[in-house]
Amino acid sequence: MYQWPPFTFFDHHMVTEEGSDKPHPLFKELNIVCCTSGRGNIIVGDIEGFINIVDRDFKARAFQAYDRTVKHVQQLKGHNILVTVGSDDHPIESTLRIWNLDKQDKTGNPLCVKSLELNVNKPITKLASTEDLTHIAVGTMDGTVILVCGDIVRERKPKHMEIRPMDGIPVTGLGWNEGWLGGHALYVVTSATTQCFHFFSSMRVEELDPDQGAELDCAVLSEQNNMIAARDNVLPPPTAPLTPLTPPIPTPPNRPSASPAHFLITIIGG
Repeated sequence: MYQWPPFTFFDHHMVTEEGSDKPHPLFKELNIVCCTSGRGNIIVGDIEGFINIVDRDFKARAFQAYDRTVKHVQQLKGHNILVTVGSDDHPIESTLRIWNLDKQDKTGNPLCVKSLELNVNKPITKLASTEDLTHIAVGTMDGTVILVCGDIVRERKPKHMEIRPMDGIPVTGLGWNEGWLGGHALYVVTSATTQCFHFFSSMRVEELDPDQGAELDCAVLSEQNNMIAARDNVLPPPTAPLTPLTPPIPTPPNRPSASPAHFLITIIGG
């Protein structure tokens, strides 16, 4: 029977304190909730409401983004902009904030260019923003998808729309295909289904895979703007026919990631 062969792609070593062989204290001290990366940095949101920006030399700077906790972070690719969701007061209530990391406020922290209360009184599971900051979507534990759209930074009250109603099935993946046929397309993955919402002059919904979804953190948007949903034995981009892998993944996948030429799956306990 064919088995997945092991490969050693990377040399690994412990990140230590400068001039010491002890583990770097930064990662031991952080109670990490979410993370993103870009422009040579790892950006970590923690349970105490801080955003921690770590450079290639593992030198970190931090600022308080929320009074309570940071829930989700996304670093834009084309601009040094960070999109975050977190809580200031009640743990269920959520605030969307947009930070310009190239500019500073009077206290020396990154400049917050937008703070917007989200009318979402339920746990948010996913966040996805377009590069031009005209469309930001959040998905929730009960299957609702809320879209904030318009000139989000400049408009006082950008439009909020519920584009996917509650069905009790968690949203496990979100990703934008920008500029698709002159508009934007939003991939929505739940644990039971995969959909695509097309935004032109009006919204159109397409069921890409009505009978299959992916678990939380098992869907990723590729550089070719395909949403890849990793399941026990299938790795299809929803824009292509579903084709099982040969051989199947030996254990359930967790946290796939994609680059222009590679696709990486992390298997916990595999």
